[in-house]
Amino acid sequence: VCLHLVQPRAEARLMSRRGPAADAAADRWRAFVDDALARWGSAADCVEVGATCNRRKWSGQSLAALAQAWQIAWAIACARGVKIIGPNVTDFETVYNFLLLDRLRRLGCPPEAHTDNLFVERATEPENYDHKILGYRAAGWLRCNLIRKARLLQAIGAAHGAPVFICSHTAWSLRRIARFLDQVEEKQADYLARYLLLAAAAGALERVYWGPLIGQREGLIDDGTE
Repeated sequence: VCLHLVQPRAEARLMSRRGPAADAAADRWRAFVDDALARWGSAADCVEVGATCNRRKWSGQSLAALAQAWQIAWAIACARGVKIIGPNVTDFETVYNFLLLDRLRRLGCPPEAHTDNLFVERATEPENYDHKILGYRAAGWLRCNLIRKARLLQAIGAAHGAPVFICSHTAWSLRRIARFLDQVEEKQADYLARYLLLAAAAGALERVYWGPLIGQREGLIDDGTE
């Protein structure tokens, strides 16, 4: 089990500022992490900190605020003997992996494993070359598919003291598949099986997680929001 600790967006926005409100938000985050790890830390294989840190609109967190939140959680996790992983970059945007891992290494608190939500659904099928990097014409020349992406991200982590690479969330949206195909759940399962085979062939991924256990869209257990 990977326990993913996520700071609420409003709290993350407060920590992205300066002053008493930011200090209070940091104290609340510290108390939350300490309580969560006291309750469940010993039962989890690892704890992930960071949430789509390259999407500030989603997370509410600046990169500086993420580094601060990470330092707080890292100190608590180390004190409790819990393995901490991160920073949960989403998609294939390597500049964020490089910058964040470099910063955490310089701060003296690198993750024990480097995590990325390595989606490939924008290429439709898991074997396809990603045309959204430099366009359709360059896709066949770059040959940037799941295997190449995984190997590159693992190398970036290894260069910054985190050689173990984990995909902590991947999924295919049922709504996106339904635009083109029938029997969407069967096709989703087919894509996942093929993704896992490619991930194993890459030799760069320690493990892959399929979305969250509980979630409104791709969770194996529906969270009941509808």
